[in-house]
Amino acid sequence: MQATDCPRISIVTPSYNQAPYLEETILSVLDQQYPNLEYFIIDGGSTDGSVDIIKKYASRITHWVSEPDSGQSEAINKGFALCTGDIVGWINSDDYYENNIFDRIAGIFKNKNINILNGDCRLVNESRVPIGLVCSKKVYLNRLLNSWVPYSIPPQPAIFFKRACLEKVGFLDESLHYGMDYDLWLRLCTHYRFHYEPGILANYRFHEQSKSVSGNGFEKFVPEWHRVRERYLNARPRHIRISFKISRNYFKLKHRFIDVKNYTAIVPE
Repeated sequence: MQATDCPRISIVTPSYNQAPYLEETILSVLDQQYPNLEYFIIDGGSTDGSVDIIKKYASRITHWVSEPDSGQSEAINKGFALCTGDIVGWINSDDYYENNIFDRIAGIFKNKNINILNGDCRLVNESRVPIGLVCSKKVYLNRLLNSWVPYSIPPQPAIFFKRACLEKVGFLDESLHYGMDYDLWLRLCTHYRFHYEPGILANYRFHEQSKSVSGNGFEKFVPEWHRVRERYLNARPRHIRISFKISRNYFKLKHRFIDVKNYTAIVPE
């Protein structure tokens, strides 16, 4: 595609002390060679050499900053506020996109008149060795609210949406540090449909310093998922809330070997 023929894609990378992986993340964006791209890196004041890596590519980055913030959600929101593209996505500084996907994504948005696109996401370890694959073929409000079911929450790196959608539902909730993407998907689902496109779009890396592994894995995510889910359920009729409680209890009974309250397993599909 020529720049005049394709929609602008805006990508945001929040970063904080992820120097071992940051360059790969940056190159996975820049090496797409997409002709109408803007790229923002919002660093939280890293002290591990990340800034030197960013400076190495500064001439190809639309805007970058390194300054203290309250966490990942604020960093992403800073980037969102700068975006002028038709299509927006964010990729964390330890994850990376598949090669040559931006042209494909732009074509799908342009030709299918969709608002949100989600694809498949490969799970990899610190050495890029695949450890699983998440294919969220059906994303809709009721399924999202079943957050205790594995893979009911689609993986963030493989999701792109129109900037107009973000303007309608608002930016990330900065009080959330683990469930901010889940909260955004719920808000988007109340107004728009997710369009699933088969094929791997991104890679989600698990390593010792990542949120998904450090401490006790997803244990820190679960309380925020619960908080977000309850916020949406409380706004729905009583019989709907009861049906979700019954569904959760049934799942817990059926899968007695799973600690649903602190679900942490990552099982390849």
